[in-house]
Amino acid sequence: KGLKPLAPLFASRFSRFSPFGNLPYSDCVMLLFLLALYLFLPQSLGSHELINRVSEKYGRLNSLSAEFEQISTSNFSNQSGRSRGHVSLKTGKRALFEYDSPVKKYDYFDGKNYTVYTPAFNQATKCPISKAIDDRLVIFLILGNRESPWRDQFPTMTEGKDSPVMNRGNRLVKLIPRNKDIPEVEIEVDPVSFLIHRFVLSRMDGYREEFKFTKIETAPLPDSLFKFTASPDVDVVESKAC
Repeated sequence: KGLKPLAPLFASRFSRFSPFGNLPYSDCVMLLFLLALYLFLPQSLGSHELINRVSEKYGRLNSLSAEFEQISTSNFSNQSGRSRGHVSLKTGKRALFEYDSPVKKYDYFDGKNYTVYTPAFNQATKCPISKAIDDRLVIFLILGNRESPWRDQFPTMTEGKDSPVMNRGNRLVKLIPRNKDIPEVEIEVDPVSFLIHRFVLSRMDGYREEFKFTKIETAPLPDSLFKFTASPDVDVVESKAC
């Protein structure tokens, strides 16, 4: 018997080839699924565009809350501090930092005043927010800031690759602020939700403040949450600066 022609043999075998043949979907449906997945997955954004999205995201928010871990270190000493708690933010320069460890403490920013309340001492210190020297102001000034976008505070933005990320897939961006007292800010961003998961502030004196945020929520928060009301037995100390 003569040899069979090779062309029909290869044609019949390749015509039956189906890469998704073992799946309960037709090839057409699977290809449509892959196309949709590609279209809806976040594309690689440059540093400037990513920060634009973050600024727009937070500019539309009125409230935000999260669990946080605060790590403080210094380049000139081996001392470091670690605190944990819950933070609530709202438009109008309002914030509440509730520290659970190592010491129970409440830091209130009501838009006009900054109040530190320490239950163990039964004492609160209060000063105008305009006189408060606090790096955390950089964090919550982003919220609801539509008229003066948060991104405009940083003329220089570069991709950060030196530090490990909290969550796989997150992006690091290094920002150089206009405020010369803070030479560098580094943020870790979820490129899907555009929420900030980590915030690192480096100061001229070698002091470094890092905030890690988890369980982030954007549900509305009442105005009363940010107003400190002292009980009769609490000693409130008024100060011009704090």
